[in-house]
Amino acid sequence: MKNVLIISPHPDDEIIGCGGTLIKYSKSKKIKTYWLIVTKDNIELNWSKKQKYKRAQEIKKLQKKLKFKGTYQFNKEATKLNEKDYSTFIENIKAIIFKNEINEILCPSEKDVHTDHQHINKIIKSACKPFRNPSLNKVLFYETISETNQNFSSIFKPQLFINIDKEINEKIKLMNNFKSEFGKHPFPRSKEAIKSLATLRGSQVNFKFAEAFEIYFQKVT
Repeated sequence: MKNVLIISPHPDDEIIGCGGTLIKYSKSKKIKTYWLIVTKDNIELNWSKKQKYKRAQEIKKLQKKLKFKGTYQFNKEATKLNEKDYSTFIENIKAIIFKNEINEILCPSEKDVHTDHQHINKIIKSACKPFRNPSLNKVLFYETISETNQNFSSIFKPQLFINIDKEINEKIKLMNNFKSEFGKHPFPRSKEAIKSLATLRGSQVNFKFAEAFEIYFQKVT
C-alpha cells in the first residue's frame, strides 16, 4: 500500500497541477491519498454564510470524487504566509507524515510566482528530510498553470511524466467543482489552457496527455 499526500496552497491547485494523477490514484486499490489545504480565501471574512457553505461543500465533493482518506485544513489567510509560520507548519506537516506513514508527497514548485506556493515549497523541503522521515520515498513538485508558467526568469524542468490519456476528460470535468476559479480562454486557468499543457507534456514523452513533475528526491530500492 502506498500513502500519498497532496498539498494544495489553495483549493483548486490540486486539480490544475495533478488532477489526472489523483484520478489515476483514486482508481487504485493499492494507493491511499490524503489532502492538505493550507489556506482559506483571504476574503472569507466578508463572505456570506451561503458562500462559506458552498465552498465547504465544494471541498467535500472533491474529497469524495477523488476518494481522499483524510483531509486537513490549516486555514491560513491566502497571500499572508510568511517565514514566521514556518516552524509551526513544519511540525504540523511532520505530524501528518508520521500519522499516515506517507510515502509520497506532491506539492507546488519553487518556480511558482505566487508567494504562498514559494513558502509552502520551502516548508516542505524542511519538513521532508529523508533521514527524519523513514516512510517517505518520494517528493514531487507539480506545475500550476497561471503560476508556474508565469515565471519568466526561472523555468520548470520536469523529470517525471505521468500518462493521463484516460483521465484528461475527467480532469477537465473536475474543474467545474471550483467554477469561480476558472475562466474562458485566454484566461490561464481555462479548460483550453490546461488541456493544451497536458498535450504539450504528453508530446514530450509520446503520450497524448501527461502531467509533469520535478523530482525533489526519490529513493530507489
